[in-house]
Amino acid sequence: MKGIIASDIDGTLTDENDEIPIEVASYLKKLHEEGFVICLVTGRMFSFAKRAVKHFLFPYYLIVQNGAEVLRMPEGEIEVQNFIPRSDLLKIAKVHPGFLAYAGSEAGDFCFYCNHDTLSEQTVQYMDKLKDLVTKGWVKLDHWDQVEASKFSLVKYFGKKEDLKKIEYLLKEEGCFSVSTIQDTIDKSIFILLVTTKNANKGDIVRYLIEKKGFSGPLIAAGDQMNDLSLFQEADCSIAMENGDKELFQYADIIAPPSVTRGVIEGFEKALRFLQR
Repeated sequence: MKGIIASDIDGTLTDENDEIPIEVASYLKKLHEEGFVICLVTGRMFSFAKRAVKHFLFPYYLIVQNGAEVLRMPEGEIEVQNFIPRSDLLKIAKVHPGFLAYAGSEAGDFCFYCNHDTLSEQTVQYMDKLKDLVTKGWVKLDHWDQVEASKFSLVKYFGKKEDLKKIEYLLKEEGCFSVSTIQDTIDKSIFILLVTTKNANKGDIVRYLIEKKGFSGPLIAAGDQMNDLSLFQEADCSIAMENGDKELFQYADIIAPPSVTRGVIEGFEKALRFLQR
């Protein structure tokens, strides 16, 4: 084994159609054949992530919803689940009830939400887009105490960055969540606050997978948003995309050209040379 490649999807591997082009998939297949373990790490839910990986016909790991679930692909078998328990979801609701709570891949990636009075305008608009992507229905609640599910993969808030940062601060104070605010890669006017259970972030889950499977060799990470920071902190070499959040640049060893130009391939080539020094 030569090492591990752990890469974000949106804004890192994707093209102008928000899909991973065959050139990038073929390059990662070549690295797999050379002995690298490939991990794709995304905030997407599983049913949405599958649309981006149609060219990935070789073995790899798909880590979805910011680290809440790990699936062995292409079989789609669940390796790890790290979910928010119901008791902690109710803590989130006390901070601010206007969020979507995802059920996870086994439940079809459907969402729970409260009545529209608690939701931001951006959330309502985004829900209309998401309803075309999920594999099952939505569950509307009058209040969060009504929810019967025992665990949740991810919570998402949508809105203005300054408003989400206030909620992020309050949730950090709880001490039992991983939180990060990112810009939506499809609609740049929308910001998203991602909330998972503690240790369900990109960096911690990749490290856990490496230790669980006994993988060895250097870890190369690639990403474009601040929810990739935990991944960079675990990596031996990190690649930030030129089209991404400039705040992330200070934590990167390499800045790669934009993802729409397949710039991540150049980034990986530089990382391989970086590690050979």
